[in-house]
Amino acid sequence: MKLCPAGTYMINYEPVNGYETPVFETKNLTAGNKITFSGNYSLKKRSADSIDFGDGYILLIKQIDPANNETLMEIKLDERTVNEMRVKKHDIVMFYKISYSVNESGKPSWLDIIIEDISQDSDGNYINICITPPHLKFAIGGPNPFKKLRITSIPEGANILLDGEYIGKTPKETKITDLRTYLICLELEGYERWEQKSEVQASNKSEVQVEALLTEKQPIPTTITSPASESRYINISSIPEGAEILIDGRYIGRTPAQIPIENINEHSLCLKKEGYNDYKDDFFLSGENKKEMKYELQPIPTSLTPSKQEKITPTLTEEEGPNFLTIPALLALICGYLILRKK
Repeated sequence: MKLCPAGTYMINYEPVNGYETPVFETKNLTAGNKITFSGNYSLKKRSADSIDFGDGYILLIKQIDPANNETLMEIKLDERTVNEMRVKKHDIVMFYKISYSVNESGKPSWLDIIIEDISQDSDGNYINICITPPHLKFAIGGPNPFKKLRITSIPEGANILLDGEYIGKTPKETKITDLRTYLICLELEGYERWEQKSEVQASNKSEVQVEALLTEKQPIPTTITSPASESRYINISSIPEGAEILIDGRYIGRTPAQIPIENINEHSLCLKKEGYNDYKDDFFLSGENKKEMKYELQPIPTSLTPSKQEKITPTLTEEEGPNFLTIPALLALICGYLILRKK
C-alpha cells in the first residue's frame, strides 16, 4: 500500500509470455480513500495446448470453434480421461482437484476455469483461460475441513476406484472434504478385485489408512476327459480319388476325407465310383483315436463286342482247289489244239 495524493491514476500492465495482457485501468482517488488495481492475466491457449495442474491432472484443449463461441476441453488424470466438456465463452467450469501429495495439506481443492474469450489471430484460433487463484476461493468461504485418505496395496500399482470413479494407482493419498462412507475398489491384472467400505468421520484421525493385500487369481483347472469321451476319426483315401463314402449305409462324402466316429462299435464301409467295382469292408476302432484307411478300387472289365460289322472274306478249302483250277487247264488245252491244226 502506498500513500498518494488525490487524483486520477492510470496503470499499464506489462506483457507476460503465454498470457493475454490485461487492458490498462484508470481510476480516481479521493482524499481519505483507497483504490485497487487488479489486472487479470489470462492464458492464451490454442488447439492441442495443455495446462498441467499437478498431481497428474492435465487440461487439454482439443478444439476451438470461434464461429459457435465454444471450445472442447478434456481433463486427464494419469493419462486417463476424467471429464470431457464443451464450454461456451464466459462459462465457468468448477474443477475439483484432488491432491495426492503428502506435504501439501494447505493446497486447495477447488479451481474455477473461466473461458474469457474465444477468438482468432494471425496464428489461428485461440482461447483466453482464466484460472481463479486458489486462495481467493478460500478467502470467500474459508477452508473446508478435510481428512487424508491414504490407500496402499501389496503389490503396488493397482487402479483405485473411489465410489466407482478412477482416482489413480496405489499408493495414493487424497483429501476427503465430504465426510461419509466410501466404497474403495482396487483392480490389478492377475489379481482378484478387492473391495472395502471405509467411513471417514470428523472423529477420525487426520489420516485414514486403507491397506489392501491383493490375492492372485487361481488358474482355471483343465478338465481331462477320459479316453472313451475323446473324439475319434478315420482318414479314408482311395485310388482313384473321388469315390463316394457310405458308412453304415449313410452317405458321408467323397475320398479323401476325415470322418469323426462317435463310438467304437463295428461299422460297415462302402466305396462307390463309376467304372469301378464297389468296395465293401467292416471296421471298428478299439483303443485308437485315429485310423488310416487306404483302398485301391478295381476297374470293371469290358467285353470284346465289335462295334462295327466285320467284313468276312471267303477262303478256299482243299476240296474247292481242284474245281477252281480246271477251267484254266481246259482253256490251255483248247488253245494248243487249235494251233496244231492250223499247221
